Amino acid sequence: MKLLHKEEWTHLISLFEKSKQLGQDNIDWRTDSSAFYRFERFFNSIDGFHRGDLDLSGRHEYRYRRLTMRWNRFLADLMPLTVGQLARREPLGLDDCVDHPDLFEEFRVKWRAGDLTLQYILPRTSTSSPPGFVSSTSNIISDGLLRQLALNPTPIFQKMLLRDLPPELIHHIMQLAGTHDARVLGSASRYFRGFAMSYIYRYWIFDMKYEPRSLPSIDSSDEENEEELPSQDRRDELVDELDYVLSRPDILNRIVGLSMFGVRYGSAKEAFNSRLGSPEYTSYFGPIESRASLLLQRTHNVKRLILCHLYISPDMYRSVGTSSRLTTVSVFANQLADNEEYIQYPSIPNATIRLTTGDLASWPLLATWPNLRFLSVMSVDSLDPMGLGANNRTLYNPFPTLERLALEDVEPEGVRFFTAWMRETPSLKLTHFWLVAGISGILPSLTENILSVLSLTPLQVLVLNGMLHAEPRLLDNIARALPTLRALTLLYRTARGTETATARWPYTSWEYASHFRGFRKLEFFGWNFRIEPREKAFHRTLRLFETEYSESWKEMEREESLADWNSIARALAAYCPTLKHVVFHRAPECCISRTPDGSIVVTGGDLKSVWDRKSKVEYFPSNLKEWEVGK
Repeated sequence: MKLLHKEEWTHLISLFEKSKQLGQDNIDWRTDSSAFYRFERFFNSIDGFHRGDLDLSGRHEYRYRRLTMRWNRFLADLMPLTVGQLARREPLGLDDCVDHPDLFEEFRVKWRAGDLTLQYILPRTSTSSPPGFVSSTSNIISDGLLRQLALNPTPIFQKMLLRDLPPELIHHIMQLAGTHDARVLGSASRYFRGFAMSYIYRYWIFDMKYEPRSLPSIDSSDEENEEELPSQDRRDELVDELDYVLSRPDILNRIVGLSMFGVRYGSAKEAFNSRLGSPEYTSYFGPIESRASLLLQRTHNVKRLILCHLYISPDMYRSVGTSSRLTTVSVFANQLADNEEYIQYPSIPNATIRLTTGDLASWPLLATWPNLRFLSVMSVDSLDPMGLGANNRTLYNPFPTLERLALEDVEPEGVRFFTAWMRETPSLKLTHFWLVAGISGILPSLTENILSVLSLTPLQVLVLNGMLHAEPRLLDNIARALPTLRALTLLYRTARGTETATARWPYTSWEYASHFRGFRKLEFFGWNFRIEPREKAFHRTLRLFETEYSESWKEMEREESLADWNSIARALAAYCPTLKHVVFHRAPECCISRTPDGSIVVTGGDLKSVWDRKSKVEYFPSNLKEWEVGK
C-alpha cells in the first residue's frame, strides 16, 4: 500500500500509461532516496534513547531535548494531513491518496521529504497513534518508534563517555569502524586521534587518477597546450601528497597495506605506455616515481602490496623488499623494463596476477618469487604456453614450490596453459586447486585434462565452478584421480555465459549418492543442487486465502517445507563414511555425525547460511585471502 496525494496519483497514472505506449516495463518512480535515510536516522535516533542502544554521537540529555523539540514540530505539521479512499486500484495497486495536496507539499518542502511518500512516514492505526494518523501496512519505521515510546516512555541517558572506555575497547571500536569512520572519530579530539592513527593509515591507497585529457602533451609545441596546466596541477597534488606522507614516520610505520595505482584508463594508458623513456615522460612522471620508490623503502611494516598499471623499473622494484613483513604481492597490468634484471624476493609466499589476452608483461615477476606457495591468477583467456619460450617457461615456473593455485574467470585456453606448465614440473606439491571458469564454462574434455594433471599432486581441496556437465560418473573419475581429496566443491551451470547460481542438476540426488563410495578421505562436499519444490507454490497459499490469513505464514511454512536438505546429506553420507559437511549453494549447511552404533545424524539443515562458513573457509572461502599462507 502506498500513500500518495491525488496530484501525484494522477502523475503516476500518466507515467504508467506513457510507459505502456513506449513499451517500457520499469519506471523509476522516485529519484531521491536520501530523504528516506534522513527520516530513518531521525526516527532511529529517538528510538535509541528509549531502547538504550549505544550511539557514538552520544545519548546525552541535551541531544534528546533537541530531538524531542524537532519531533513535536514534526507531529504538529504531520497531523493536519488527512487521507481519503480512492476507489480505483489498478493499474498500480495504490488505494490511498491525500485529499489536500497543498498541505502535503508544504510538509514535503519544510521537512525536505523529496519524493518520499507518506507510506514511509505514517504508522499503522493503533491506540498509541496521535490523531490524524492513518493505516499503512508497509511502514515499519514510525510505527516501531511509537511502540517503543509506549513500552519505554522514559529515555535512557548515557552515563559513560566514549573516552571513559578501556583502551582495548576503543581500539576494537576503531578496528570495526573502518578507515573512513576511524578518521571521523579521530577528528573529535587529540585523545581519539592517537587511537585513530593506526587505523586511518593502516591501509593506504596512492592513486594517480589520470583522465585522458589530464595527461601532458607529447609535443610541447602543440597549440593545444591548455591541457598541460591541469595536468601539471594534478602532478603537483600527487607530489605534495607523497611529500606529506614521507615527512611523517609515524604514518609510514603504521601502514600494513599499501596500494599504488597508475594510469589505467584506455586512451590515457595507451598514451602513457607510448611515452615511456621519452623526455616528456621523465620530466612529468620522474618526481612521482622517485617519491613512490622512497615510499616503498620507508614502509617497513607493509604486509600486503598492490601495484597496478605502473611502470616498475628495477630500481623501484628493489625498494619492495624493504619490509621484512611483506607476505602478499598483487601486480595488475604493469609495465616492466625490457632486458633488465629484477631482484628476487625468496621470502614472499603469496602473489596475485591479473592478465588479459596476450599480455605477458607482468609474468617475469614470477621469477622474482622463487618460493611462492600461493598463486592467484585472474582474467586469463587465450594464452599459449609455448609463447613464453622454453627458457622463460622454466624460469617463470612457480609450480616447484606452489601449494595452492586459484584461477578465476579463466577460459579453457588459459587453464590448459597452466596444466601444460604443471606437466613440465618434476615434483608437484599442489594441495589446493580453485577454478572459476569464464563464459565458456568447463566441458568434459577440460575436466579430463585437469584431473589428469592433478592426479600427479597430493591434492586435498578441489573447487570447480562452472561445470557444464554433471554425470554421476564424474564423481567416480574424481575419486579415482584424487585419492587424498578432503574437500570437493562442484558448481554446475545450465548454459554457457550464465552466472553460477542454484541449478537443476541432470540427475536426482540419490543417483549421485551411490557414486560417493569411491572417496576414502572426503570430509566436505559443496554443490549448487536445487530442490524444485522450493521454487513452487505450496498448499499453504490456498489455505491462507480460504481462512482470510488467520493463520501464521511462518508456522505453515515450517509445516509444509518440502526442501528436505538433511535427507540428501544423509544419503550422501551413507555411501561416504568420512563425510562431515554437505553444503548447498545459497541454502543450508548440513553437519554430519555418527552415533556409536553407526547411525547417521544430520543437523543444521533448517538454518539458512551462505558460503563463508567460519569453520570451513579453507574448503570454499568467500575471499581467496583465506588461502594465503604465512611465512
